Amino acid sequence: MVFALKTVRAWAPAVIWMGVIFFFSTDIGGGEHTGRFIAPFIRWLRPDIAPADLEAVQFTIRKVAHVTEYAILAMLIASARRGTDTAARRLTPREALIVLTLTTFYAITDEIHQTFVSGRMGTVTDVLIDAVGGTVGLLALLLSDRLLRKKDVA
Repeated sequence: MVFALKTVRAWAPAVIWMGVIFFFSTDIGGGEHTGRFIAPFIRWLRPDIAPADLEAVQFTIRKVAHVTEYAILAMLIASARRGTDTAARRLTPREALIVLTLTTFYAITDEIHQTFVSGRMGTVTDVLIDAVGGTVGLLALLLSDRLLRKKDVA
């Protein structure tokens, strides 16, 4: 019972974040809906922005969002795999590969989900962008682990 509770506590943040990603994979997260608040904000910052430039900025923001959400997911999965004992699982190359595989697998299922949503489409490019996001998250964890180890030694 204690093991199960620890496991649920360890994995809950990652599973909840997967739910957030799933939610934004619906029509709500599509370009038409997100453009309703991104475009006015960009126009407020740059009233003279050309339509093509506005579209490019919106596209970039959406792709950066992909990188960010999957960086967060990779960090949460790594944390879940560590469980309650952070010293038990350092971010070794093997562990990073496992976390990146799980993150990329979720990205694939997310893009498949989008193929069933009206107004959305799943793309291999987005899976690759999501995998880059997972890699960014793992690099951030690796850097923080190293900085913390140096701090502990000093």
